[in-house]
Amino acid sequence: MFISKKSVLDEIGLFDEQFGIGNFEDDDLCPRARKKGYELVIALDAFIHHEGHATFKQMDGADLNNILQENHEKANKKWGGDINWHLCQGHNKKRD
Repeated sequence: MFISKKSVLDEIGLFDEQFGIGNFEDDDLCPRARKKGYELVIALDAFIHHEGHATFKQMDGADLNNILQENHEKANKKWGGDINWHLCQGHNKKRD
């Protein structure tokens, strides 16, 4: 889950629509924020209940595995390699 101030989203942009109805659109925000100099942090003392893929479960004919694979490939292509590397590389200093 990506939580930030509106000013950060104003700077880095909203969800990339190429990811359609879901999967990797939130992952894509993270390297975009890092690229602008923001630090990604994990709140270890927080709990968020997330009903995984609830939207997809309600959609008739949605092939979740296919959507995951296609969007993973789109994210990798966008970032020039495995998006997970971009999520885990180095630490930046800027916070807002």
